[in-house]
Amino acid sequence: MSARRHLPDETMGDVFRAMRTAKQQRKDEARIDNMRVLNESGVPFREGPDGNTCLFREPGKPQVNFFPSTGRWARCGLHKAQSGGATAFLAWYAKQSAP
Repeated sequence: MSARRHLPDETMGDVFRAMRTAKQQRKDEARIDNMRVLNESGVPFREGPDGNTCLFREPGKPQVNFFPSTGRWARCGLHKAQSGGATAFLAWYAKQSAP
């Protein structure tokens, strides 16, 4: 039998709390950056009721929900998300026409 070295539970808990904090900081930074890009673009949108979603409902374009904290977007009615951030979304959205 080989002896395995285990870390104390407190240490593992500390590691996971630090990972969770780092992930939340990355999402907060991404949200700020993506919202800045969207606001500067001039493309009309409104924030969703939860405050974590940007709703694009421009006539002649597909209805799309953009999630600034993750940089993902999804067309309404489809169950497939795309990712790449606000710049990639705006490039994709500019090419779209009404469904």
